[in-house]
Amino acid sequence: MPINLEIPVFSPSSALHAQAIGAQRIELNAKGSYPVGGTTPSLADLEGITKWLMVPVRVMIRPRGKPADGPDFIYTEDELAEMVRDIETFRGVLRKDRGDGFVFGVLKASADGEAVAIDVERNRRLVEAAGGLPSSFHRAFDEIVRDGSAQTVGRGVRELVECGFTGVLTSGGPGNAAGNKAVLEEVVRAAKPFGFEVIVGGGVRAANVADVTDGLVGVWAHSSCFNGRCEEGEVDDEEAMGILEVLAER
Repeated sequence: MPINLEIPVFSPSSALHAQAIGAQRIELNAKGSYPVGGTTPSLADLEGITKWLMVPVRVMIRPRGKPADGPDFIYTEDELAEMVRDIETFRGVLRKDRGDGFVFGVLKASADGEAVAIDVERNRRLVEAAGGLPSSFHRAFDEIVRDGSAQTVGRGVRELVECGFTGVLTSGGPGNAAGNKAVLEEVVRAAKPFGFEVIVGGGVRAANVADVTDGLVGVWAHSSCFNGRCEEGEVDDEEAMGILEVLAER
């Protein structure tokens, strides 16, 4: 079964460029936010490309990158309210028939204060704001499955399903996907009974995409296709086409 490629982009021009190269889905982020892993784009950026897109676009909803101290993906009430407003605003521009949707994720401190957990209540609020458009949980999931156990992975996937998410973007834990293959296999196993989409990202490139996705049935590959030959955050044609060539042979 061929594996599709989702390319995160950081400008409207890159979105259209990624589509022209052959990406099957686009993840739209704010301009200049590549170094922090992507943040919420402007409404103008989305409006400028939506009529030209033939493939689905998923909009990143993330008000800021990781703080200087403390864990990522834990937000204040003001930040959460901003996320809800952004979702409601973007929702009016997105097209459900095209497969458009959102990417976000909210964590909270665990009961013992030693780790983080999925904030089910807050994530449900955001999913409800999406109004039925598909919502994927962001790489915040990597912190949840840090210990790599089947029990932790299974519980995490079930909680995301309960929140109303339709998929998860993950590298299988801290670091890159190539180093977390066993956990990714466990995520795919846990997701299968729910028809839950698994998007594998984190250092995925043409040189390793075959090994990273080997045996992972039904997943999407997620890659910025950046390799240093072009401006930071821009899609590299050679890298993108190399990934697509490998995936087409799967």
